[in-house]
Amino acid sequence: MAKQDDVIMAFSNSDSNKELIDAIKIGIKNGVKVISITGNAKSPISKVSNIVLVSYGRKSSFRSEAMQC
Repeated sequence: MAKQDDVIMAFSNSDSNKELIDAIKIGIKNGVKVISITGNAKSPISKVSNIVLVSYGRKSSFRSEAMQC
């Protein structure tokens, strides 16, 4: 649904959520700018984002059930 002049904000704990990366790629094809917040500057999400904000914090026991790439 996103189109040119829209922005996608992507947040990731795992830094490699396949569904999120696929959604970002679709947005980019539609001319959307992507800002990601991740804990790893070299993650797959940071490679497909226009702007990457790196945030470091304590590790948690949280584990995503989403497919990993």
